[in-house]
Order: sequence, then structure tokens, then C-alpha cells
Amino acid sequence: FTQFAISHNWVSFSFSEGFNIIKKTIPYGPQIPVVIFIIYLLGKRYSYAVFGLYLIIGLFFLPIFVFGGGLEYFKNYLFGYFLGYFLAVFTTGSMISYSQTVLARVIAAFLGVFSIHIVGFIYCILLAIFGKLDFSMIFPIANAISCAKIPYDLLFTTLILLAGPYIKSFFWVCMKPRFNKKKS
Repeated sequence: FTQFAISHNWVSFSFSEGFNIIKKTIPYGPQIPVVIFIIYLLGKRYSYAVFGLYLIIGLFFLPIFVFGGGLEYFKNYLFGYFLGYFLAVFTTGSMISYSQTVLARVIAAFLGVFSIHIVGFIYCILLAIFGKLDFSMIFPIANAISCAKIPYDLLFTTLILLAGPYIKSFFWVCMKPRFNKKKS
């Protein structure tokens, strides 16, 4: 996925200096909105298969993850976010299959984004408990990966799910099967 930088003003606070407005640049990759859109586009069953295949390829065949791949990737703090995709498939897929209203898609966006970030954070804690990650790194990792990016994940995921029915209609028209016509 393409990564780009988002710059904006940010309010920071320290006890010595008080409140300050600083310019903050956040590197952002739209992977989570794309993952949730895939869930919307394919549904629960096929999304489980796609993300399962993605993990199998990354763990056993090709280094397609951010920092490579292989079985050693279990020790990487980012692996928890990949596992969060499966909870997102369950939460978002359940919400979307239940209802296609605008409110349901917005709620599905929030459920999907938060489920990925929560599983990723819990995985970081588990890595620290088992000695694979220093406890002092949990909050800086969570801040860099989750806290700074959740607002953008929510914004972009909500926008793509609101546009989802139009995009889905386009794809299904393009992928309409051209076989199984009855012969008289």
C-alpha cells in the first residue's frame, strides 16, 4: 500500500511549558481502510479466506509483510495487527451482512478499525509478558501505530464504506459471470 504523510497542527502539553501548538507530520498507509473495504466487498467467508491466505503466504512462502516475513514474524509487534484483521472480518462482516444502511456502514467502520487496533495492542502486551518486547515500548508503539492513526483510519474507512455500494456495484457489473446460459 502507498504511504503518504499527513501534516497538521497538534496541541501538545508538558508540565514545564504548558500547552503548545506544534506542526506534526504523521506517516500514514491506508492499509486498514483497504482491509475493511475488502471485507465489505467480499463478505465474511471470502475475507477469512483472503486474510488467511495472506498470513500463510507471509509466514511460510514470501516476505510480504512490512518487516519481512517468516515464522519469526510472530515476535514482531505488527503481527497482532494482522491477527486483528480476523476480528475485523467478524465484527465488520457481521454488521454489514446484517444491514446495508448508512448507519450500519459507519458503525461497521468503527468496529473494524477498533478491533484491529485493540488486537494489535493486546498482542504487544502479550509479547512483553513473554519477554519478546520491552514493557517500556508498549505505549510508544501504541502511540505511533494506533493513537496517531486511528482518526485517519476512521475517516478514510468511513468514507470508503459510504462510497462502498457504488464501488461494489461497479465491480460486480465488471465481474458478472458470462457463462451458464441456458440452451434451448
